Amino acid sequence: SQVIATLSSMDKSAQQLVHQRQLCDDFADHVHLNHKYRSMLAEWAGSALSVKGNRTYNKKAMQSLLISGALPRQLLGQLPEQLFKIKGTSLVQNRFVKCCEPAFNLSPRFSLLMAVMMHQRYYSTKDTIYLKHDHSFSLFLVLHGICAAVACPSLSGGLEEMSGIESQQAQAIRKLSPYQLFVSGRYFGDYEIFACTGMGR
Repeated sequence: SQVIATLSSMDKSAQQLVHQRQLCDDFADHVHLNHKYRSMLAEWAGSALSVKGNRTYNKKAMQSLLISGALPRQLLGQLPEQLFKIKGTSLVQNRFVKCCEPAFNLSPRFSLLMAVMMHQRYYSTKDTIYLKHDHSFSLFLVLHGICAAVACPSLSGGLEEMSGIESQQAQAIRKLSPYQLFVSGRYFGDYEIFACTGMGR
C-alpha cells in the first residue's frame, strides 16, 4: 500500500507540473513573450511544484501563481518589459502604466496582474471600436497603430452622432473626421469610466 501511495503521489506531482507548464505556456502566448523569456518561464515551470492550474488559460490560477511568491524575484522583475511586446513597444511603455509609476512606486506584479486581465484585439482601417452611448466597460491601450475619435464636422462644431431623422442619402454625404488621435503608447476610454458620469460613452 505504501508503494501505491508513493506512485499516486508521484503521479499527482507530475500532473501538477504538467498543469503549471501549460498554464505558463498559455500565459506566454497571451502576452507574446519572446523565445528567451518563454524558455525561462518554461524552465521554471517544469522544475517547481505547481499550484492548481488548468489546460485552458485560467486567469484565476495565473493570478494566484503571480502573488504566491513562488516565482523567482529575478524573473518577476524581468517579465514586465516583455509583456505584449509588439514591434518595439510593450505594455509597460504605455502611458497608462507609466503615469502610475511615479505616484505609486509600482511593483512588477502590477503589470503582470494587469496583463492577466487584458485581451488583445486587432482592428483594421475604419473599424469602429465603440460608438457614443455604448456602455463603458473597457479601457483601451494602443500597442501598435493609430486609433481616432471621430465626428461629423459642422458650423456649430463636431457632431458625434447622426440624427435618426436624416435620410440615408444625407448621412452618406456627411463625412466622419478625426478630432483626437491615440497613437502607440497612448490609451483611451478612460474618461467615461473614471468621470463617474454614468455608464454611457
